[in-house]
This record gives sequence, structure tokens and C-alpha cells, in this order.
Amino acid sequence: MAERVGFVGVGRMGAPMVRRLLAHGYEVVIRDVNDAAVAPFKEQVVIQEKGGGR
Repeated sequence: MAERVGFVGVGRMGAPMVRRLLAHGYEVVIRDVNDAAVAPFKEQVVIQEKGGGR
């Protein structure tokens, strides 16, 4: 089972970090207020939906 990592923000700096984590076999959960930033990762990560808890 892959280690799971949560990541907030996949913009200019976060996206390359998430790509590296995925390349090294981590399971990544992401959350971002910008849907366009999340779109490239839709098939590779778990996406935390907006809203809900704090």
C-alpha cells in the first residue's frame, strides 16, 4: 500500500511537487480552490471537494 500524502494548493509551485510525489509512488490527496489547477491531476489523485469541514 502506498503512503498517502495530503497537498493543499497545486498551482505554480504545488503542481511540480505533486508530480514528483506521484512519480515516487505516493498516493496524493489534493485540495485547491481553483478547479483549473486540479484538472491535470483528476485521473491520478484523490481530489478533496470544496466545502465540508474545516
